[in-house]
Amino acid sequence: MLNMRNSRYSQYLHQLVRDRLREESFYKQYLIMKRSSSEIEDLQESYARRKGRRPGDTFGDRSKLKSFITRSQAFDYDRFDANDWNNFIFISERIDFDRSFQRKITQIARKHLGEHSELYKRILKDSRQRK
Repeated sequence: MLNMRNSRYSQYLHQLVRDRLREESFYKQYLIMKRSSSEIEDLQESYARRKGRRPGDTFGDRSKLKSFITRSQAFDYDRFDANDWNNFIFISERIDFDRSFQRKITQIARKHLGEHSELYKRILKDSRQRK
């Protein structure tokens, strides 16, 4: 059930996740069709071209992700429910073009979820793998 005091964030996060999952599903289907190719980067560029997107924007959501970075500064993280946190982390993990944002996400999760939270541990592990 949607928490009405946080519905603005919940709906926004849910929409971002839904759009990204749909696009990732199309991309997986494309990779299966092109299985004979050996280089994933070539496939990413090929997929982006096929969809009429710029290189580096495979899923066509870079502008949405940049907007998410800006909007996330105004989120009231104390009001996030578990679903909001899962959606927030899901989207945050896909922002691999902004390392400073990744560090901020780690700090936010530590502050609001605590060091023993599984979500915080997942973020921390992911940030270490990106280095």
